[in-house]
Amino acid sequence: MGLPQGPWVSNAVHRTLRRRMVLTGVLLVVLPLSAVFVTVYVQNEKLTQEARELSQTQTEVELKNVVEHLYALAETHRRTAELRVRHGLGVASHLLAHLGPPRAGDGDPVAWPTKNPQTGHSTRIELPRLRFGLTELLPQEAHPSGRPSVAATIEEIHAALELPCTILQRIDAEGNLLVVATTVRDDTGARRLGERLSAKTNDGFQREIIRALLRGDTFVGRAFSIGGDQVTGYMPIFDDAHQVIGAINVGIPITSTNELRQAILDVVIGKTGYAFVIDRAGRYVVSKNAQRDGEMIAGRGDLPGSDIDGLIKHAMSLRPGESAPYTYRWSNNPGDPLQPKISYIMYFEPWQWVIGAGTYEHEVLEPSLRVAAIGDRSNIVLGGVFVSALAAAILLWILLAGDIAKPLTEINEQLTHTVEQLEMGRREIIALNELGNLLLHSTAEDEMYALVIQTCQRLFPSDAGSLAVLAPESERLFFVGQWGDEPPTVTEYSRDACWAVRRGKMHIVTTGSSAPLCEHSAGSDPYLGTACVPMSADGLGLGALCLRLRSTEPDEAASETLTRRAGQMSSILERLAPCLTNIRLRETLRTQSIRDPLTGLYNRRHMEEFLTREVHRAERHRTSIALMMLDLDHFKTFNDTHGHDAGDTALRNIGELLSTASRAEDLACRYGGEEFTMILTGLEADQARARAEDIRRMVRSLAIRYRGASHTITVSIGVALFPLHGSTIEEVLRAADLALYRAKAAGRDRVILAGDPSPHDDDPSSDEDVPSVQRPSPIHARSHASTPKMGAA
Repeated sequence: MGLPQGPWVSNAVHRTLRRRMVLTGVLLVVLPLSAVFVTVYVQNEKLTQEARELSQTQTEVELKNVVEHLYALAETHRRTAELRVRHGLGVASHLLAHLGPPRAGDGDPVAWPTKNPQTGHSTRIELPRLRFGLTELLPQEAHPSGRPSVAATIEEIHAALELPCTILQRIDAEGNLLVVATTVRDDTGARRLGERLSAKTNDGFQREIIRALLRGDTFVGRAFSIGGDQVTGYMPIFDDAHQVIGAINVGIPITSTNELRQAILDVVIGKTGYAFVIDRAGRYVVSKNAQRDGEMIAGRGDLPGSDIDGLIKHAMSLRPGESAPYTYRWSNNPGDPLQPKISYIMYFEPWQWVIGAGTYEHEVLEPSLRVAAIGDRSNIVLGGVFVSALAAAILLWILLAGDIAKPLTEINEQLTHTVEQLEMGRREIIALNELGNLLLHSTAEDEMYALVIQTCQRLFPSDAGSLAVLAPESERLFFVGQWGDEPPTVTEYSRDACWAVRRGKMHIVTTGSSAPLCEHSAGSDPYLGTACVPMSADGLGLGALCLRLRSTEPDEAASETLTRRAGQMSSILERLAPCLTNIRLRETLRTQSIRDPLTGLYNRRHMEEFLTREVHRAERHRTSIALMMLDLDHFKTFNDTHGHDAGDTALRNIGELLSTASRAEDLACRYGGEEFTMILTGLEADQARARAEDIRRMVRSLAIRYRGASHTITVSIGVALFPLHGSTIEEVLRAADLALYRAKAAGRDRVILAGDPSPHDDDPSSDEDVPSVQRPSPIHARSHASTPKMGAA
């Protein structure tokens, strides 16, 4: 049986084939596009979510690092301020001791006008006369007899330390104090005399300052002192009976920490994010752009929904050094609607500060919103392509396939590039934040340099470079680290050899450009260009970070790569510069606290610490310590004849001589005035006498040159040994001082060992430079009483 034939069969087959072709064409268009559309849609949603999480994580990490950095900076400022206060108390105590021993009660009492600074109530009170030697404190600026006044002395203290100084006299047994001398003045320019420091607070509790003073201890910390809120110090004043009769006060206003304040104001997070400081009462200490400083923002009824009280309470519940996130509603400008704000906070207990850094939530989510917008646009494009492909019919789907793939590929490449840029930025932020955190906790310069080089190796692994720093008080830079396989061609160079250091801004040179190449970058190894970025702090140059470019990113020119990497290098140096400045400042302060500025020798304070340590070591090992007391002969006559500048020259020359004559294990120091001390460990009596004779002959032979003339001077030396001449520090010092006294009385320019018979028995009372036995000032009686014994172990 044959197959049906006819036009209707051909038409049916054609229609069937056409339907099948249409169906096939539709499937060939719909299925791939549907799969692409679903895949891209799902990927867009994932990218949006990841971008949101990444933005929020990066912001939280940045906020956390910012607030921890500010907390560490505040701690550094606190320690520096307290170190200045302790140093100021020591200088004030030393200068007041020159007036004479303090005492109270001789003669008629003095009537003082007093004023309560809290209530403003004025009255008069009679107190025993307070004297320092022959100088007495009166309610006027100068002593009526014309003798040196206490007011003049504390003005010297104020001028020397640039710190306000105050003397307070004890009123009663409770410990209430009265300001009897001060450099602090009120708005009219008058000294703020007669102000009371109550022993108790308004709540009836004894003040911590009064409690420390009544125990005989020194108080250093934050307190509301005369003149305002300060990092302040109070040292007790003792009379002959070791009773507290008053106190010495110096202080640094917390508001004077301009560097810390500026560091807080300079913080910028995102578009409008910033750092802030609030005190525990809810008052702005540092606000954005300092526009609302001093404004009370806690408990504000006109800010409904803003939880500043909760923020302060949460901060105060944190442990010292602990940071925590906190979200609240806020507006930068009064009257604007409140918006959610993400922040990190810490509580700085020493100054009762809440330190925070925050930014608005919508700014944090902005990058993810941009990614979402890109995804929405790509979805719209895909939908249009999908509809157009269905309407184009079967004959056009092959032609349209290429046009459809092209925009899809471009969209995918755009999204991939965006993700790669976000990931690259995330890695860079993490590396820089880790570097900043490690630098804040570094204790040595070499440690900081190693951290910077490690970070450069992570960020620029295919390039080479080096870090050079400017040595203190020098015009030359020294290489302190390098990465890559190309070592520097020189180890040091002048600041003019680097264009970046010379001009104070980054210097980029590419192959074939007309920009001059830095001298230290000259070399034979191939490279595409160099970038040098200067490091500075407070306008002072500190060094430079230099890079040699070996490769570029795809589709990027060498100049674009160098510019981008120079920005990354600048971020590294911005973290290194303040930390390097702080560690150098701490080292300078430590050196100043133990060195005599005129002679360069150690001071008496360091000598006492060294002597105490060596005595304990000598007791353990059963060895001896020789102590020499040296006093320049007729030094007053030398000063009167040649002038005080010549005397200073002589003291410097003697200091250099003693430093040169000391062994590594010995200690030479300036004891005071023209008197010096040398501590020599492990020497017996004959050896100590021989060393002293050598030093005496060296001083006698020393030519002191001043204004073209040569002068000579002699020295008398008293020698005592531990434990031969004393079992305590005081006994050995007294024995050496008595031996020096006898050397002076015997005609000077000689050495006397404690216990030796005197060659002469003359009366030295008429000689102006014969020393007396040293006795501690009543102000220092407590510290001397606590000196450890030096008996046998």
